[in-house]
Amino acid sequence: MGISNNTSKGYTLLEVMIVLSIFALIVPAMFSMYFVSLRAQKKVLVLKRYKAQW
Repeated sequence: MGISNNTSKGYTLLEVMIVLSIFALIVPAMFSMYFVSLRAQKKVLVLKRYKAQW
């Protein structure tokens, strides 16, 4: 009738799968936001160069 002292030092497969699925949702969103801002910066640079010519 003793209390079982079952201490695991690792993660279960379910926990790992949940973390990976969260990363799979977040990473593409972050990359898309990065590329949108990069495209906007390029557009501003092109407009600045165009204005500097005139």
